[in-house]
Amino acid sequence: MKISELVNCQQKEEINLTAEDFDAIFKYEGFAYIKTLKCEHIDKCIKELENFKYKFKGAVVHFKINGEFSLMDIDDFMQVVYSIGYEESDIIFSVEESKKHSEIEIEIIFTGLDINN
Repeated sequence: MKISELVNCQQKEEINLTAEDFDAIFKYEGFAYIKTLKCEHIDKCIKELENFKYKFKGAVVHFKINGEFSLMDIDDFMQVVYSIGYEESDIIFSVEESKKHSEIEIEIIFTGLDINN
């Protein structure tokens, strides 16, 4: 299911991670990379992510957002995540509401990186 398809069923609910989610992405061999992006608008976060130079096999993307942020913004960001991973990459996302009204925070864990290629 695409993130934008979740709009109707998840509008005000948080989407949480489980231990099984982390098990799914940490099963891959290779390097892992953790990054936190902080920005006032999703376009700036997208530009930062577009510069990532390695393909990954697993990813967890955790959004801390305010109530004015839409799932369509999350979908825009996640399309970039999908484009930099392998076609068969496991990608999991979660959403948490933040009290900070002017800032978006996105925590990303990429696993299964092959930094030699």
